[in-house]
Amino acid sequence: MNFTSCILTALLSVVAFSLPAFAAGSQECQKPVIALIAFGTSIPEAQKSFEEIDSAFSKAFPKYEIHWAFTAQFIIDKLAKEGQTTMFKRQEQIVNPEQLFKNLADKGVKEVYVQSLHVVPGGEYNELTADKNFGLDLKFSSPLLGNAADIATVAKIISKEFGTAEQYTIVAGHGNDHHISHNDQLVKFNDYLKANYKNVQLATVEGPVGTEAAFAAVKASGLKEVKFIPFMIVAGDHIQNDVMGDEPDSWKSILGLKATVVPPLGQNPEIIQVFIDHLKATISQ
Repeated sequence: MNFTSCILTALLSVVAFSLPAFAAGSQECQKPVIALIAFGTSIPEAQKSFEEIDSAFSKAFPKYEIHWAFTAQFIIDKLAKEGQTTMFKRQEQIVNPEQLFKNLADKGVKEVYVQSLHVVPGGEYNELTADKNFGLDLKFSSPLLGNAADIATVAKIISKEFGTAEQYTIVAGHGNDHHISHNDQLVKFNDYLKANYKNVQLATVEGPVGTEAAFAAVKASGLKEVKFIPFMIVAGDHIQNDVMGDEPDSWKSILGLKATVVPPLGQNPEIIQVFIDHLKATISQ
């Protein structure tokens, strides 16, 4: 039933004073739902990525009701402690996926398209797909590097930000040191970068591929400048402190070179489009 016909059904129900029929008609008129699931961030300026993603998805899916959730409970708790309980302009309550799914089920929602805004199908994504569904029909769309084709697509997009001939480019990823297998796509992505681009490598804050190989390559290159490409959705604590911080153990300090950094993936329209294309493919199925 399309929106025009279901609205007519609801109006006829009112005219006929049939409240049960009106309730049924209203439920059929309910907009389909998209759930955008991100790791989260507690850094205000980093939330710009979420605003840009939200705007892009709203334009791409105007007939859908969009909701958000963060998978990092410690981020939610920290924000609440700081007095921030809603996220950006939409003023939506900040919740984890399980709470979001419960809220949607309580509203009578039946079907939800879930778009992961994670970079790889790692721990956060696995937990997401294992969450309680509260009777919802959840359809999951893959994260950024969902398959081999995504690796080539994403590499081509971010290659536009790679440094000049005088700069070594380090793509700064997060990684996982608790579950090594969750880094598989990052390792494959790094292999692809090294095979197809000069003076470019991935390094991770945690787990494989780590920083040792990339840092050694920078020093061996003899180049005096390094350019960091955040391979994270937001430029949060890891980028601001672990990578570009002034502390002696930051990547910039360890390398001791002139360093620059570009905006994160969540502020790259082409990267956002990859997520949108993933969801369109899921919906079309």
